[in-house]
Amino acid sequence: MAHESYSRLCPQADTAFLFIHGILGSPDHFRELTPLVPETCSLVNLLLAGHGGSPRDFSTTSMERWRAQVSDATAQLLATHRRVYIVAHSMGTLLAMEQAVAHPERIKALFLLAPPLKVRVMPTIVINGTRVLLGKVDQSDPWSVATRDACSLQLNFRFWEYTGWIRRFLELFSRIHDTRQLLHRVSVPCRAYISHRDELVSPESARYLTAIPGVQIRYLPRSGHLYYEPEELRFLKEEFAAFVDQAMQEGE
Repeated sequence: MAHESYSRLCPQADTAFLFIHGILGSPDHFRELTPLVPETCSLVNLLLAGHGGSPRDFSTTSMERWRAQVSDATAQLLATHRRVYIVAHSMGTLLAMEQAVAHPERIKALFLLAPPLKVRVMPTIVINGTRVLLGKVDQSDPWSVATRDACSLQLNFRFWEYTGWIRRFLELFSRIHDTRQLLHRVSVPCRAYISHRDELVSPESARYLTAIPGVQIRYLPRSGHLYYEPEELRFLKEEFAAFVDQAMQEGE
């Protein structure tokens, strides 16, 4: 599976959609959503620095690079478009909310998947992560397959290449803490989707999200952090289609 950034900049478009994946993730996480963005809109699906390569690449990047990358992408879209909408997953939602606070007049709305405002680590993610590392994914288990497909890194057994991972995750926890403090400053409309069976994000994250005025929170009872149960994936696509339709109406 190719884990690559994608940009479609449309001349004369006044609306743009920016997609931001999560830690260890991939632009491919949004493969079911990006086709729903009209061809008349610009679209940027980022690959964050250090992703898409080796464990060492991830070890040598940083949260500051990710924040700067998202900030630069947002600024570039705002320079040429009147309206920007951000779609994000997991860690990407933290970076999205930061941009919404920085540009409250121009970022028009957020579509947030699994915002990690409270973290939990379930045994299933450890088991499936180990299977991915060992190359022993059970093709009949959609949760394991989703874990494998979601990881943009080319894992190996050169364990010294993983030494920087601890710092990356400590930076993530610090960013979670900082984001909790700025939630009350997010003034743009937000739709947030939380999976009850999420292996990494606690449903209690919803309690923090209520600090955002007018936030709409929806729950996916049978889905996880990376795996979406088919019926709930259809629901999510319908919700995103409605999000896009509203954006287009605002542009008329």
